[in-house]
Amino acid sequence: MILPDTFHSGEREVQIRTGEQDRALINGGLIRDAIPPNAINFVAQQQSCVLGWTSPDGDIWGTFLALDRGFASTNESGTILSLHFDNPTSPTGVDYRDFWLDFRV
Repeated sequence: MILPDTFHSGEREVQIRTGEQDRALINGGLIRDAIPPNAINFVAQQQSCVLGWTSPDGDIWGTFLALDRGFASTNESGTILSLHFDNPTSPTGVDYRDFWLDFRV
């Protein structure tokens, strides 16, 4: 399903200031509440991803992960994105042993 209000007010303001609102309207149609079936294999081949979320306190967080190919997978409906960390320590020295994610898209 395409989301009815894809962009929050801050994103819309940036789009207006940069003159990109037309492009955003086109690209916004690609943002959905699930990963499309034809993209599930694509997700499994990736070596990096950007994650964003809101904490229970309302703080907005984001991070970039660069890991081994195949660290991400989805369920058949594309509504759950799971990230798997077989190597507990990343090249940057981050310890992932206690870091397991299962996102509801």
